[in-house]
Amino acid sequence: GEEAVDLIGRNAIMRSTISGETIGAAELKVQSDIIRINVKSKTGEPLPYDAQVMIADESADKKYYLVIPEINLS
Repeated sequence: GEEAVDLIGRNAIMRSTISGETIGAAELKVQSDIIRINVKSKTGEPLPYDAQVMIADESADKKYYLVIPEINLS
């Protein structure tokens, strides 16, 4: 068995373009493993391919994660 990993609060990179209610894909690195997850924009705003996002929540049915754009101060 695999050990459960909490992904909330981690940063990921979009691997598809999403907006509104569209579900897409994002990738993140956990230790040395690349994990691909299904994601949806939490606010519905467009998120382009290769955008940096933060995983903010998980859907009630646990089928996808809700993401927001990563806040970058630079």
